[in-house]
Amino acid sequence: RSIIVNYFDDRTGEKIKESKKYKKVRGKKYTEKHPTIKDGEYTYRYVKTTGDKENGTIGGKNIVINYHYDKPLAKLSFDKLQIYT
Repeated sequence: RSIIVNYFDDRTGEKIKESKKYKKVRGKKYTEKHPTIKDGEYTYRYVKTTGDKENGTIGGKNIVINYHYDKPLAKLSFDKLQIYT
């Protein structure tokens, strides 16, 4: 059976990383965990998992796991913070 892991942008639904595909024999165990994905200086924030469970035993069907991530829309930083009292 095939195990396919997809990585999507939660807002647009576009793939943000190449899918991970591999095969396991029926009755064998599988485990997946969402990875940290970086795009330049931005780090995608993990949002949710859809599809099949992240771990279990291979049964009579192929496994498809979808991880959804959120990319920051803006980068904010402070050079100086001044409070008047």
